[in-house]
Amino acid sequence: MISYAEAMAEVLQHTGRLSVESIPLEVAQGRTLAEAVVSRCPIPPVDQAAVDGYALHCGSKSLPAGSELPLVSIRRLSRGHDPAQLGWARRIHTNAPMSDGMDAVLPLEQGQRLPPDADGNLRLRLKAPLHRGDHVHRQGAEADTGTEILPAGEVLDGPRILLAGTVGAERLRVVSRPQVAIFSTGHDRHGGLEGYCPGNSGRDVNGSYLEMMARTVGAEVRMNQPLGQCGDYFQAMLQQVRDLSLDVIICTRGEAAPRDEQMMSSLRALDARILFSKVAVTPGSSLICAQFPGGSLFFGISAEPAAMAAACRFFLMPTLARMQGRAAERPVLARLAPPLWPAGSRLPGFRRARLYQHADGTLWVQIPRSDDPLALQGVRRTNAWAVVPPHAPTWRGETRLEVYGTLPDMLDIPLERHRSETG
Repeated sequence: MISYAEAMAEVLQHTGRLSVESIPLEVAQGRTLAEAVVSRCPIPPVDQAAVDGYALHCGSKSLPAGSELPLVSIRRLSRGHDPAQLGWARRIHTNAPMSDGMDAVLPLEQGQRLPPDADGNLRLRLKAPLHRGDHVHRQGAEADTGTEILPAGEVLDGPRILLAGTVGAERLRVVSRPQVAIFSTGHDRHGGLEGYCPGNSGRDVNGSYLEMMARTVGAEVRMNQPLGQCGDYFQAMLQQVRDLSLDVIICTRGEAAPRDEQMMSSLRALDARILFSKVAVTPGSSLICAQFPGGSLFFGISAEPAAMAAACRFFLMPTLARMQGRAAERPVLARLAPPLWPAGSRLPGFRRARLYQHADGTLWVQIPRSDDPLALQGVRRTNAWAVVPPHAPTWRGETRLEVYGTLPDMLDIPLERHRSETG
């Protein structure tokens, strides 16, 4: 039996980087950048107004509050007048290019429009002093040409795709989606309940859960079907999916699946190399990982829901993420709130937990008191996963646990103002 860290190191050592493809921006949601996005031009490309207001020329002198100057009209501009040389101001909107010679913007609320003078010219009075460069976004202030805007390994969402388009990208080089097959059974959870729960016909929910979670980390699920037989059928199924050149094959082991020794025998018969079969974690210590000669990784995990969910979150999802070049996930540390469950476990455990922030800013994590980490009430009240160390102590205020989101790099931390942490 090996530790979780040793098991993941073994998996990642045998995880190859996927191929790269070029895609248009409109289909890039959720994909992983294979190459950095760099700016093709300065950002902003020219001097721009930072606010709605009045553009004018200060030069080397500041304009004090109370200064008055003509407010140029579109008609005067059309005659070829240069408002900067004439000391005029003109109306300008946010992000509009600055005219030649204009070097400052007076915010709209800091200017007072005065009645026309004897010649019919409008005038502007400054309510506040103005200096050269005030309220102007200078050319290249955010990025020069060639500046890295998004690094390789970044997961693309709406704001990042918009940013890539802003700096001139029309297509993006992304990592191909991992190709996944799922064979599952959920009978360990619901077997024998058909006569007691109307509508429960032994429906496999594990496959649906695994497919949903695989898709959240960018995988494409090519096949998802229940494992209804064992023995020779299992080996034939393995040979079929092995020949599809998939990246990851997932099989949950329940009543309908072959036992560990049978599963490993079938894998060896197809020249797969067993990387490990026992991991020092709970739930789900019986976890088989193997690799076929073509590079496909195989995971055989328990069909029991708590073990299946933990294996998915801490083995399958990190593997799929790293295949795409995504950065390793980092947990947060949170103080352990009472009560701790289970007390005195010999193996480190992955437990559903409730993470929240106290009014003083400290993070707390609470593990539901239950014999089933995925009991209905526990699932409804939890928003994270906690890593419980071996021989976990009873609750002490200084105890801190590593906490991960239900999805990679996604933590929803509610603020609770009126909660006692003393028991």
